[in-house]
Amino acid sequence: MNSQFRVKFLQHLAKNKSNKGFTLIELLVVVIIVGILAAIALPNLLGQIGKSRETEGKNAIGAVNRGQQAFHVESRGDFADSNVVVDSDETTNIVADSLADAGNALGVVTTEDYYFYSVDTTNGNNPTDVDFAIAEATPIQPEQDGVRDFQAGISALDGGFESGVCQSNTVPDNGTPNVP
Repeated sequence: MNSQFRVKFLQHLAKNKSNKGFTLIELLVVVIIVGILAAIALPNLLGQIGKSRETEGKNAIGAVNRGQQAFHVESRGDFADSNVVVDSDETTNIVADSLADAGNALGVVTTEDYYFYSVDTTNGNNPTDVDFAIAEATPIQPEQDGVRDFQAGISALDGGFESGVCQSNTVPDNGTPNVP
């Protein structure tokens, strides 16, 4: 009786071992489902990468506006241009790579990974003229990085300031953002 029990037990174990594991069809179904989910999620992921890169431009343009406000108050009525005379005859960019730059007129530190920056100003000659400055963040590689243009303006009249930031409506779509 004991030997019959052993034989049946071994047969039972042999049957159960053949049912363990996945079949090739089951694995293919899982791979196809994962591929479909990845195809759905990838465009959204790339869009989020572009949006995160746009924060460089937004932050820099906002900092330039705030720096222009301080510069206007300290200089008694003028905004800083892209090339501003800071001391006797030293001309420099208003945005710099570090605060230690001798001529960093606005005290704005930027990185130029995805944008380069320019500023244009109009400083009136008399108190009734409107002084204004326009800062622009232009993408270096808009199609590859998936980023938009930004512009900011600030104006001063009668001792007050008004400012605003604008962005372009569309993201270039003839490429996908470079993912590091």
